[in-house]
Amino acid sequence: MEDFILQKDTQGLNMTPDINFNANTGKCVIEGYSFMDSALEFYEPVLNWMRDYFNLPAPNVYFEIRLKYFNSSSYMSVGQILDLLKAYQEKGGKLSVTWYYDENDDEIIEDVEDLAYSAELDIDIKAS
Repeated sequence: MEDFILQKDTQGLNMTPDINFNANTGKCVIEGYSFMDSALEFYEPVLNWMRDYFNLPAPNVYFEIRLKYFNSSSYMSVGQILDLLKAYQEKGGKLSVTWYYDENDDEIIEDVEDLAYSAELDIDIKAS
């Protein structure tokens, strides 16, 4: 299976994150800002790719999230990603999720904790 790579917008608006999911290593990095109007439209390709990926014998999966900001539309889509990760874990998949946040932005911690609680997923939250 090919890697999944989605580069942030090229118009310099920084509204969409970079997403890089290496199919061979199982490492995914989501980084940047996520505050587009239609987050579902943006995240749908990665959600579909993940569904396909998790149907194959996959290696251990390492998720690294480095979102500096995300709006409510993105919050829901990130929640869908975490739900897929939880389903993968429940099928026996090995999984590690780490969320890095700016050490000066304590507000994001509550959002991440809420997402983790909703998905019933352990997320290691670390200041960067």
